[in-house]
Amino acid sequence: VVTLNEGGTRLHKCNRIAQSIGFDNLYVKDETGNPTGTYKDRPASVGVTVAQLMGAKMVAIASDGNAAPSVAAYAAKAGLQCFTFMPETTPLERLIQVQMYGAPVITLDGSVNECIDLVEKGRQLYGWHHMSTAGPVNPYQRERPKTIAYEICEQLEWQVPEWVAAPVGGGGLLAAVWQGFIELKTLGLIDRLPRMLAAQAAGCAPLVRAFKAGDPPDKIRRWEHPKTVATTIEVPFPLDGAMALQAVRDSGGTAVDVEDHEILAMTRQLSSSEGVLVEPTGAASMAAVAKAKKAGIVGNGMIVSVATGTGLKTLSLFASLWGMGKRRNAVKPESTGARTEDDQGKLEIEREVLAWAQAIYPSAAIVHL
Repeated sequence: VVTLNEGGTRLHKCNRIAQSIGFDNLYVKDETGNPTGTYKDRPASVGVTVAQLMGAKMVAIASDGNAAPSVAAYAAKAGLQCFTFMPETTPLERLIQVQMYGAPVITLDGSVNECIDLVEKGRQLYGWHHMSTAGPVNPYQRERPKTIAYEICEQLEWQVPEWVAAPVGGGGLLAAVWQGFIELKTLGLIDRLPRMLAAQAAGCAPLVRAFKAGDPPDKIRRWEHPKTVATTIEVPFPLDGAMALQAVRDSGGTAVDVEDHEILAMTRQLSSSEGVLVEPTGAASMAAVAKAKKAGIVGNGMIVSVATGTGLKTLSLFASLWGMGKRRNAVKPESTGARTEDDQGKLEIEREVLAWAQAIYPSAAIVHL
């Protein structure tokens, strides 16, 4: 087995966000603790192991952000040559991460679906093992993400959440987690199943559109002109969408699309209120939970939101959006929105501390939003 000790990630109780949204028991399954910072390490371990067992000497992966670094890392561990194909909009941090694991990156002016098509064409020419995590290509890979469900129940001492929310790009994660809960119930380890909440960005929401329209799972239509800051779920056609949509319906769940500003606000809230630094996709499911709560779709029962990847992979995005990382010789006075009394108090202390430091070292500057 090719492993980097993935899995076993923490289940973090979000007391402060729960209070702001109106929940009693709200958790985030924090997949940022995996070796490359994403849940994709789970299927990568299985995929590279199978490739090695099948005698592959070379692997290739099409990825919109997280799968490529994961596969590159596990291929490095296995001693396999790896090629990655990614959209040119992929954040720089992910490209560098792939290269640090020793794999070249080929970028395309297109979506991840075009990257997948190219990898498949190359498979016939170069004989590499196609490492896509999509079920139609590698159905065995979802055997590892389903363990997220196992861990959630074990960490909750075999209590079952009312709802489990997951972001949907290709759809494989949500389908796999649902499969995990079904298996636990079949084994008699839990006595009921949760309801599944599929979260998508409003700028690329083919599954949500199909859910709202009542379309059959096999009739999900490709999303034209996708655009969202949550690039890892910017998937125009979800290859595992049929399974994900069926899981939502079988569980009595729902599908919610969230605007980029809602995703980004939750990204900030998770880090500044809970100490959980996630990429925008990792916050999309929690943003969808908040939206569903406000709409009265979700009640006050126990909820677990899956945070898929670390914000360390999108630091350049945060810097471009919010001007983070720039040094200033004064605390920025402009308001970035309605400030609470607590926020104002923090600003006053920041000004005081900066003035104190400058009195000793005039060159002192503050790195602040």
